[in-house]
Amino acid sequence: MDSGHKARARDDAAAFVASDGDIRGPELERALRELRQQPLPTGTDDLALARAILASTP
Repeated sequence: MDSGHKARARDDAAAFVASDGDIRGPELERALRELRQQPLPTGTDDLALARAILASTP
């Protein structure tokens, strides 16, 4: 994912977290699909992944 996509995914993740999961942007959906291709702890939900996106991107 290039820096433009990362920035848009971060913006979408911020909206998703702030809306308690009601606002789902296209870049967040793309990032979630990519993350779900990796091994994740059981029970990891989209809100937890969105928070991880916010924590991992500057």
